[in-house]
Amino acid sequence: MSQLPELADSLRKLAESGTDYRLSRMFLNLIYERAVELGLDPADFEMETYVLHGGGGTEMPTFRHRCTRMRHGPTEGYFSFGRGIDEEGCWTYPCEWSPSHRERTNFGSPPDRETQVHFATEDWLTAIKVEKESPNLWEGVQLAIEASAGSEGPNELLGVDARIAFAKDLDAIQSDFEERFAESQSAIDDLRKEIDFLKGSTQRLGWIDLKRSAVASAVTLGMQHGPAFASELLQRILAAIERVPELPAGIVL
Repeated sequence: MSQLPELADSLRKLAESGTDYRLSRMFLNLIYERAVELGLDPADFEMETYVLHGGGGTEMPTFRHRCTRMRHGPTEGYFSFGRGIDEEGCWTYPCEWSPSHRERTNFGSPPDRETQVHFATEDWLTAIKVEKESPNLWEGVQLAIEASAGSEGPNELLGVDARIAFAKDLDAIQSDFEERFAESQSAIDDLRKEIDFLKGSTQRLGWIDLKRSAVASAVTLGMQHGPAFASELLQRILAAIERVPELPAGIVL
């Protein structure tokens, strides 16, 4: 008899915490296997429990469900695997995740767990991979623009030796990219056009404008062939500009 109050208290706490609808081991393993297949590190993921509650009134029963939320540390991504009840009293599986291919944050309310997990493996995890591995092209562009805008001193033209040195660096960059991206002839053709443009620009553009022209070339290539291609190209060209001799006094790159 003395144990009855403790048992009643345990049952009350269990009811308050909600019914356990966290992911089963089968679904957790499916997500794990898909993450490994995509080359993601399972150690970057964490799992937590959250309570989804709702309902009330005459049309919808009250519920408190303990559900699973997964987080991805490096990208600050997350996926919430909910389970709820709709207005007609039917099971539903509301979910929210970030990132997504279509939006920064996406939502769904499928009728079954299988579809919900499919959202996680085929949209969320693949978006995680893109978010983690793709360079932030716009961040590099913005840094270059800010550096150019903050330059002081005259926007002087390059001397003859500087133009020759810069052209050699551009030739080396072009040769390297042609070898690495040989399977994409269109990317190589567009790269050659932008490199030729930059070489010609040294005869009419000053240091600051030349840097801005390099940013414009990288943005153009990024729109055509993806940010990974253009981001590295931009960094290589900006580094070449910084190595050019006869830097005019007062110019800060």
